Amino acid sequence: MRDWVALWLLLASAMRTSIFSKPQAWVGLALLLGACGAESASSPSGGSGGGNVGLGGAQDIGQFRGYLDRGAIPTPSSLDANGFFAEHYIEPAKPTCGNVICATAETASQPDWFNEGRHSIVRVALSTVVDPTVYKRKPLNMVLVVDRSGSMAADSRMEKVKSGIRLLISKLQPLDRISLVSFDDSARVDVTFVDSEDRQRLIAAVDRLQPGGSTNIYDGLALGFAQFGNGSFNERQNRVLLLSDGQATAGNTSTPAIIALAESKVSTGIGLSTVGVGNDFDATLMRGLAERGAGTMYFAENAAAVNEIFTQELDYFIEPLALDVKLAVTANPNFELGEALGANYWRHDDVGSTGKVRIPAVFLASRTSETGQGRRGGGGAVFVHLIDKRTATSEGNTAATVTLTYRMPNSSQLVTQTLNVAPPTPVGAPATGFVASSAVMNQAAPMYHVFRGLRFATQVAQYDATCALTALTLLRSKASEFVAEYPDYDLTADLALIDKFIANLKSNGARAEETTPGASLSCGAGVCIDKECECDVAACANTLEGDPIEEGYDNLNSGQRACSAGGGPTTLAPVLLMMFAVLAPRRRRN
Repeated sequence: MRDWVALWLLLASAMRTSIFSKPQAWVGLALLLGACGAESASSPSGGSGGGNVGLGGAQDIGQFRGYLDRGAIPTPSSLDANGFFAEHYIEPAKPTCGNVICATAETASQPDWFNEGRHSIVRVALSTVVDPTVYKRKPLNMVLVVDRSGSMAADSRMEKVKSGIRLLISKLQPLDRISLVSFDDSARVDVTFVDSEDRQRLIAAVDRLQPGGSTNIYDGLALGFAQFGNGSFNERQNRVLLLSDGQATAGNTSTPAIIALAESKVSTGIGLSTVGVGNDFDATLMRGLAERGAGTMYFAENAAAVNEIFTQELDYFIEPLALDVKLAVTANPNFELGEALGANYWRHDDVGSTGKVRIPAVFLASRTSETGQGRRGGGGAVFVHLIDKRTATSEGNTAATVTLTYRMPNSSQLVTQTLNVAPPTPVGAPATGFVASSAVMNQAAPMYHVFRGLRFATQVAQYDATCALTALTLLRSKASEFVAEYPDYDLTADLALIDKFIANLKSNGARAEETTPGASLSCGAGVCIDKECECDVAACANTLEGDPIEEGYDNLNSGQRACSAGGGPTTLAPVLLMMFAVLAPRRRRN
């Protein structure tokens, strides 16, 4: 079946007809494709698929990198798992389930390098038979919503935005239509939808934009969405692109209200992507808008980033592959789910047995090369900590079950796939040795663990730079050991980031404490590497309520990662040590 699907898609591209351009094509394809049966994650398919599938949200860690490049200490909000993972190239799995999008689930387990026990994870990722190299999108209706507040005068922010818009205009296809809305204290329509013949008028309007008053993001977005009216959106793609330094200071400044505005438009067929500019834009707001607006968030930190965003990404972030995507992981009774990374709206139930996320839409992730500038679009994944509770007498060959459901654009029929995840290790596995169900985890597991280490450092550095430096020194040691055995471009780039962080801490007077493997660390009290280690009222407020399958997807808060039940507060020594115990395999880029 999958061969016929791939052939059908390639023929559609060869005929220069968007595979997404006809509603009946989607309906026919959805009817043609059945649900996948259970597949074992212990037998990875390997090989190359059509392309990676992004899970939305941040597509880079440019803001985090910007702090380091300026010699500053990054804030916790500047580092996001989605963005960090997207900067790492991991070969997409070959889709084998027979659907347009397939889920894979690979596991890895390794010793805690500084404490007893092992740390196991399952990585859930999506791949597609749609090949980015032959993908053709539908004509586009795009509204550019541009911040022209006074803060946009700093750091050449307005000029970066104008440069990016000019690049975007030059890349638009003949049938695309674009409109310009701008805002400071109030919002205005600068240019209504224009086609290719009127783009000089659009460029002239862009050139006239000048920084002014305060930042009324809510009214700017509302007016941007209003440009689409109430028309039918089946024959064209419809998207708002917000460009702002992201600090709402006028009008309705409530982050939940602004995000709710964006989310309410997804069901009508209008998506939202965001581009943050400047060094201090509100990453939480811009990331939340993109995640709940079926889009992606970018950071235009410099001219090269602007060029990459607007010349390489336009073809991919515009049109969704699937809508109303739901991923769920259910542990069997001998395992418990810990923290999940890679989907900021992931939720657990109150006993650590089920976790899930609802994503309004997913898109192709365009990056296909490990080298060069292409940092964005490496593809998303969700990593879930698998807590092994088996005893010598435990039975069962399944650690967890992964379920993927989604619907094709312009179709109401659900596509479903189920995967059985084998235990990462046999019962009573020795504390030594790295074990992975797939070679992919040689890349993915260390990426996950490096993120955890960097996240801890950003959190603790806010009040204890010496502790952060001690943590990063240990982190670098473990990452270096791994890259020496398994050379890798992305993990080498991670080391460069760690080195910059270390240098900045030292320039601020921090001095690393001497540590001995296996010894207790006393710094960083109150900060946890994994959310499950500090399950307080605030952290657990985002557990699923009501029916975990339906109500939980829609009962979302501000996007804090959920912790699992049973993980009471722990002392810092095992917490910090546990965080480093995970660095084994590899990847990242600069």
